[in-house]
Amino acid sequence: MKVLRVAYSPNLTHAAAVIGVASGRFARVGRVQVQTSVYNAGPAAIEAVLFRDIDIAYVGPVPALAAFSRSNGGVQVVAGAAEGGAALIASKQSGAQTPQDLKSARVATPQAGNSQDVAARGYFGELGFTSYEHGGDFRVTATANADLLSMFQSGLLQAAWTVEPWASQLVEEAGGGMLLDEATLWGVASATGPYPTAVIIARKSLIKDHPEVLDAFLRLHAETTDWMNKNPKEALEIAEAAISRITHRSFAPGVFKRAWPRIHFSTDVPRAGLERNAENAARVGFLSAEPLEMEKLIRKN
Repeated sequence: MKVLRVAYSPNLTHAAAVIGVASGRFARVGRVQVQTSVYNAGPAAIEAVLFRDIDIAYVGPVPALAAFSRSNGGVQVVAGAAEGGAALIASKQSGAQTPQDLKSARVATPQAGNSQDVAARGYFGELGFTSYEHGGDFRVTATANADLLSMFQSGLLQAAWTVEPWASQLVEEAGGGMLLDEATLWGVASATGPYPTAVIIARKSLIKDHPEVLDAFLRLHAETTDWMNKNPKEALEIAEAAISRITHRSFAPGVFKRAWPRIHFSTDVPRAGLERNAENAARVGFLSAEPLEMEKLIRKN
């Protein structure tokens, strides 16, 4: 194996990958060169995984489950990456004070079928909102995270359900209000979890044919995660510079300082969180109601 192809998104929930690449930590895995690709959200990344263009991807839990299901077990979750850091933010122009005020709104999520999209559709469905497709005024619309700020400022969006640093950018730079921290839906007191927002998946062929390469990469992931947790100030600076460069967007000084504490970085595989995400995704029709075999989904170390 000469090249290991890794995908991630320019989000703080993927900070281990963002920092690993920007710092040069992920340049090589032993003698194997690492080639990276950046995607706006998980569903786009798993398409590349399923078409065998990518070997390893940092994705949200719902795309990870979808990849496993669509590949008939050809993809496995091999590590955790992040917990927490997702929220529903309303624009100042919307005047919304509670989620119920968004009944006739256009709400953005990063991509149809990603974890925040599923969370939003499930939550608003439970509120009894009627979607535009079914004769109502409420719309969930896929919008790239980097475009959220301008669409808030122009009034094209009334709210967004997204992850950091984009949620904090909407608050700090657009005067948005946090109507809902996703942590409350999981029954936890802290914004940092324990609910998963990023995991690592790998193609089964990589796991089977090159386990030593995968293990070496996961060691780099673990070392980077540990360094981030011990050096938050320096990690934050590297992440901000890298995300700004990748997305061609600048951030106000307070955005990343506000966003960073809302995420917990961990390599532990969040089995319970994956199970609950599977139930939520089945409820809104993004996954089959058939229970997923968790023993096959999660790689045994």
